[in-house]
Formats: sequence, C-alpha cells, structure tokens
Amino acid sequence: MYYKKQFFLIVMTCFVSIPSAEVLPMIDRFFHVEDMGYEYGRGTFLIILADESLETILREESTGDFIQFKQTQGYDVELVVFSEIGGTMDALHAYFRYYSTNNF
Repeated sequence: MYYKKQFFLIVMTCFVSIPSAEVLPMIDRFFHVEDMGYEYGRGTFLIILADESLETILREESTGDFIQFKQTQGYDVELVVFSEIGGTMDALHAYFRYYSTNNF
C-alpha cells in the first residue's frame, strides 16, 4: 500500500527588538543617510515543523542547509515542532499570540 506523507512547513519572519537599543528593520537603513544611533537587524525566522523528522530536510547538506543559509544572511532561526505546541489550530494561534507578545 502506497501513501503520500503529508506535511507542512510554516515560515514566519518576526522582527525582534533588543531592549538595550532601538533596533530597526534593515530596510530602514537605506533611508538614513547619516548615523542616527540606531541598530539594524534582520529579525528572526520562526519555523514550525509538522514533524520533528523534517528538521533533517532543512539541514540537509546535499540540498543546501536552509537554516545555515538564513543564519549567514543575518537572521536568527528558531525551530518549533507543531506537536510540541499543542498540535491543533487553536494551539498554533495561541502560540503565535504568545510568541509575538514575548518577542516583539
């Protein structure tokens, strides 16, 4: 019996500020022609995996290590497994609310 394993991958880019200084998105840097005392950051990729085994796909050297690639671009990367946050749509919504409240 052949069956197709279904999975999904949610990628959400979040901008996380550092309490010690105001951090602006990198895109704002191009509009500031002089040093205005701001720090600029790329933010965080929050990746929610349907199954923890999918992390190996993201880290696969032969197809390109996506996580390392994003880190070389200046992003912080956080991985969360869907089942670890409750495994339901309501739990996912609650996690997004919690994450955005505690990381922005």
